[in-house]
Amino acid sequence: MTQQCIWCKKTDVNTAFNKKPHTIPKSMGGKRIGKDVCDECNLFFGIHDKLKNPAIEVVLKETFVLTQTMLLHVAPPIKNTKPQKLPRFKSIFFKVKPDKRTFSLKPAFKHQSGFQKMLCKKLKQGLYKVFLEEFHLENDLGLNSQFDFIRDFARNNKNDLPVYYFERKHGAILSSPNLVLNPRISTFDNKDYIIEKYGFFEFELLGHVFSIPIKKHPNKEGYLLNWKKLNGDLFYGLREINYLKDIDFMLKILVL
Repeated sequence: MTQQCIWCKKTDVNTAFNKKPHTIPKSMGGKRIGKDVCDECNLFFGIHDKLKNPAIEVVLKETFVLTQTMLLHVAPPIKNTKPQKLPRFKSIFFKVKPDKRTFSLKPAFKHQSGFQKMLCKKLKQGLYKVFLEEFHLENDLGLNSQFDFIRDFARNNKNDLPVYYFERKHGAILSSPNLVLNPRISTFDNKDYIIEKYGFFEFELLGHVFSIPIKKHPNKEGYLLNWKKLNGDLFYGLREINYLKDIDFMLKILVL
């Protein structure tokens, strides 16, 4: 049976499929292995070649490890348990102050023109990458032509696509240290309804809730109206991500 890559659409006649493509970076603790991702595309997402042009998975790790660190060291997931120990994390890009729950770019990157927006775009590409590989793993639908615009953005770096972030009114702590150390995305009961009617996909990763359009022409207006009715009690709003600080990586929402 011919194997075809969900990203470049090359088959095993023209490319190799020997590597194990983690849907969430292994460096974050991700254990789920995707399928139908060729070695060339797997390399594209994962290899950190230059500090000025970091790999997408490196940016995913650099940002979400901030949340992992806060969850395990500041707010242990289970009451009456001691904070868990993480391997020492030394950020490439960020100066982190856990006690103040702040992070900022290191001076070497802070004044590079466009660097902050580039990191944010790569983070967004990473979230679309996680979506398509997880969606294909569950449904075998990753090669559908409706996702060509996602391939263009995440794999070919064309155009820009939005990612929306749910701004919580109340803190949420994951129920198990294993979910922090070995994260995976979780979806919601209304997933199919939201996809079919509005063209959006909602998912949670390490306590952060995101929404992305998975149709090229989604019903954004209808989605936002429906979102307010369903989520107004739990969330302040739905924020489009433009900068990394638009996401509460340091869990300031938690009151300890």
